[in-house]
Parts: sequence; structure tokens; C-alpha cells
Amino acid sequence: MLAQDTLTGALSPRPATLSDDLRRSTLLTRLTPLQQMIDGFCSILQANNTTAIVNVSISEVVDKLGAIGKLRSRGGQANALPLRDELVLAVQTIEPNSKNEVAVARGVGHLADDLDWYCGESGPFASVNFDRGHAHAVVLGPEGLEERFDLRMGVTLMAAYTRFPDHSVSAPQVVLALSDAEFWSESDGWQRAQIGSFIVQPEGPRFAMRCGSRPFLSLWCQLLGSCNDRT
Repeated sequence: MLAQDTLTGALSPRPATLSDDLRRSTLLTRLTPLQQMIDGFCSILQANNTTAIVNVSISEVVDKLGAIGKLRSRGGQANALPLRDELVLAVQTIEPNSKNEVAVARGVGHLADDLDWYCGESGPFASVNFDRGHAHAVVLGPEGLEERFDLRMGVTLMAAYTRFPDHSVSAPQVVLALSDAEFWSESDGWQRAQIGSFIVQPEGPRFAMRCGSRPFLSLWCQLLGSCNDRT
């Protein structure tokens, strides 16, 4: 995990391995950082319930996140996070904000070494640094740290001055911005998003995001039917 003292920009060794925690866990418990991250996400989502979230049922998302799936041990096979310094800086930046946003960001930091990080495909209008300047990880869902098939929750991290390519999703996706950034949609063009903002990515239309001089961190969630595609 990233150290508690991430404000110093340093990384400290983990005091315990995920396998240790898994041996103490059952199907009815979650790792504490994971539960705190989910609790923070749900609190922010419910606080934004007055905002129209097209094709996404807030109550259904919160209800499903209350259920607990099976924790998976990677056996040391997880792909390491390539943007460790960027994650440290993103967590630093969010510290002055509300406790819910801080809980989500710290949860990501604690779980970072246990997640299986991967890169998405490039596409139209992606920045030249996109391939080496971003990483995703699935926290809950198929191939996630907590395996389940009714929803997917994941993390996206982008280095400074990275633009995500135009893309679309096959199931509506709710994105929680944990850093300041800009989001683009076919209907609204570029819109600025602040820490704690929710952005809805509907099924079908093209969508993109970009960040400026600081890294961008987000947590996203989508309900699954027959869709099991990665971001």
C-alpha cells in the first residue's frame, strides 16, 4: 500500500500482505481500506442525488455496493502501478477536501499494490503521452480484487497533461472525480469538473477527459448485465 505519510511523497513498505488480510477475512467482511473507500463513494453519490443521473439508479448502485463479493488473492501476480509518484501527488492534492473524498483517495492508495493495473487502448485525439501516461485497475467486478458479476468499480489514474481518447461504454458509468479535470461529451463539449464531482458517461455517445498540470484520479462504477468489457 502507499504509506500513511503520503504527504511526504515517500512510499513505505507494507506492514502486512494482502494474503495476511485474506486469511483474516470471510465472505461477510471487507478489507478496511476497501470498505472505507466504498462508504465514501456511496456518501458522495447520495449527497448528489438531486443531480440528474441518466439511466443510473443511485439506490441500486448503493444497494449493490452493500453486498460483499469474494476477495481474490493475486499470489504476487498483479501488474504493478506504473504511475506511483502521480498517485502520491493526487492523494496529496485531495487531503484538504471533505472526509468522504479523502477516504476514497486514501483507500485507493492503501490498495494500490494489490490491484492489477492495466492500460487501455488508444484512440481518436489521445495525447501523445497517453500510452505511458495512464493506468486502470478493477477494484470490484470480474477480475477485480473483490470478484463479482453484478457491477464493476474501478480506478483510473492519468499523468499530468494527458488526454483520454474519445471512447464509448456499453453500460452507463458514473465517474467520481478525485482531481480537477475536464470532461468532454458530444452533447455538451468540454466541461470543467472539480474534486467530488460526478460525471455520467451514458451508454453509446462518445466521451473523453483530460487533465492539466496535475495528475487526475477517478473512481468509476457501472452496473453490469451481460457486459463484461474493460474500460
